Amino acid sequence: MPSGQETADRLRRVTVRLTDLTRDWPERSRNLLLGGRLGSFDGVDNLVALVTGANKGIGKEIARQLADAGLTVYVGSRDAARGEHAAGEIGGDARPLVLDVTDDVSVADAARQATTLDILINNAGISGDDKTPDQEDAGTFRRIYETNVFGVVAVTNAFLPALRRSARPAS
Repeated sequence: MPSGQETADRLRRVTVRLTDLTRDWPERSRNLLLGGRLGSFDGVDNLVALVTGANKGIGKEIARQLADAGLTVYVGSRDAARGEHAAGEIGGDARPLVLDVTDDVSVADAARQATTLDILINNAGISGDDKTPDQEDAGTFRRIYETNVFGVVAVTNAFLPALRRSARPAS
């Protein structure tokens, strides 16, 4: 188990990487990425994070870096087997959490399971079929908005009570 200082140093490195990835984002958005904790690394032991869409891609890498920094990380994934596989690859205290951001029942079930939460990273997202908008059907746009917009709202609202109970709420 890493010491508090080692954990703080790892989280600093993760944050520097995330800050580099988001350098063109408005500061408020960058600060929200880590629950308002950019620049503050004291007391990172026992922080709990949820990353949606964490079974692959950027979400998996964010989850891995947070787990490497010593955080408990819920690996949000629509598919239980993929989530378990990703959590195993991520290591540390990564825990699979079945979460389909477009399914209200799934979101509610996940919120009941993850009652402690300090950081929420809404990463889950989809894109179209590489067609131009005039070639895309309305159903594709509905699926994109359902995931990328309404899913973020649903997940955020479902996990706000846990975030508000955090011992280290964002200011």
